[in-house]
Amino acid sequence: MFIPIQLISQNLVRNPSFEKIEKCADSIGFFKTVVKQWSTPTLGTADLFNPCNKVKAGVPDNFNGHQISKFGKNYAGCYFYAKSNYREYIQGSLKSSLKKGAKYNVSFYISLAEKSDFAMKKIEFLLTKNIISSAIWTELSPSHLKKQITKSFSANSVKNEKTYNDTKNWVLVSKVITAKGGENFITIGNFQKNYATKKRRVSKEKKNKISYYYIDMVSVVLIDKPLTSLTQLVDEKETETTKTNKIELNKKYKFQNINFKFNSIKLSKAAKTEITILYEYLNSNKNTKISILGHTDHFGSTNYNKVLSEERAKSVADYLIKVGLNKTRIQSFGYGNSEPLSTSKTNEGRKKNRRVEFKITLLP
Repeated sequence: MFIPIQLISQNLVRNPSFEKIEKCADSIGFFKTVVKQWSTPTLGTADLFNPCNKVKAGVPDNFNGHQISKFGKNYAGCYFYAKSNYREYIQGSLKSSLKKGAKYNVSFYISLAEKSDFAMKKIEFLLTKNIISSAIWTELSPSHLKKQITKSFSANSVKNEKTYNDTKNWVLVSKVITAKGGENFITIGNFQKNYATKKRRVSKEKKNKISYYYIDMVSVVLIDKPLTSLTQLVDEKETETTKTNKIELNKKYKFQNINFKFNSIKLSKAAKTEITILYEYLNSNKNTKISILGHTDHFGSTNYNKVLSEERAKSVADYLIKVGLNKTRIQSFGYGNSEPLSTSKTNEGRKKNRRVEFKITLLP
């Protein structure tokens, strides 16, 4: 598992949660015509769901089920699997081209529509230099892609141990990729034919023979420095584990990007991105659990600092739960100003003491 030292939190995806629209989507199939900075690469008609529509394309109720939005008011929807290899995709533009060799965290949230018969075992996305426009109704196969793009790009897939079968909650799909350079567009969907699509039946009715997913908050974030290991989340000056390139169980590590403002428990965008990538590690290592440890500087009473440190640790734990980690694998604690790392006589020393740490252990 690879984790960055620091993260730049600017999302490069334009209109990432589909809030900017030309008009209310009167019905299904209007994604391409109403959502700004987004399109569909094929003849497949993706859908925009918004509260202003009370019938087929509404929020939370619509023609394929019931779901509230994850961010803002709107979300998108696509057929990832259907009869005769019918496919739908959404294609978004980036604010700037990706840099060759740079690392980016690509993520978005999905939820399986209730009327789906199948759940996918992997979710795919494609990053391309040029916009894709193909007059087909079926999957975007390698042969179609070769006609549309100048380089040999292949779809990135994010696998699930079981399937992406949650119809109640939004599930984070996230992957760190290395850019080939010059990518300007992201396309989300299923790039496999029906026979090659890894899926599992989730409905006993066997009527629709479809897999339909809602999509919200698409993100492409530059990771500032080259990726190394999970231990790069911690301060290299404070640990020897970076030399072994391995994470040690039962050892404390300090978050790099969790720096609260005075008397605040609000997480910054950089902090959320760092926590999300830590979640990826924990999600890949199901036999582990994590403890979140909050600390403050010496300002304020002992009791006040204890409560503040507990609330800060809980804000980190709550965000891990929000992005998908089971709450039974998380504990949070607050130590107030009882465990300083440095002097409280200088601003720099107090800043070091205002920290959040984590410790990973094995589940019993």
